[in-house]
Amino acid sequence: MIPLEITFAIHDFIKDRGLLDKTEFYYTYPIGRVHSLENVAKWAAPEFDRMGIQYETLFNMKEVDGKNAAVLSEEGGTVKLRSVGGSPAAQESGSYREERSR
Repeated sequence: MIPLEITFAIHDFIKDRGLLDKTEFYYTYPIGRVHSLENVAKWAAPEFDRMGIQYETLFNMKEVDGKNAAVLSEEGGTVKLRSVGGSPAAQESGSYREERSR
């Protein structure tokens, strides 16, 4: 799971280099739509369809299986991969956490 903007930027980068026919995009998101904001999701899903970006919702990543080149979900799904991009869950910095607890 990475932000929509990054997905679109990478798509355009690949397209501008003439590599789109050699590239497959597969976007996963942990809730029942492609974005947490409903209006954004209503716009983004048709854009993904138009651009040929496959997507799967209700996909909460459990682990990356490097041996079998796959990402496994908590729900039991599997996505085969050649490369994977993601963003970690946001965490407080130590200094913020210390300041907040005072």
